[in-house]
Amino acid sequence: MSKKKSLMEKIACRVFLMLFKKFPLLKRCATEALMKD
Repeated sequence: MSKKKSLMEKIACRVFLMLFKKFPLLKRCATEALMKD
């Protein structure tokens, strides 16, 4: 289960990085969302 979670986190990180490059504005929203969590 931990391995699966790690894989999902890696994929999520890559997707987020790609989105940040394409949509800089999403970076602020994502950062705020992460801060809340």
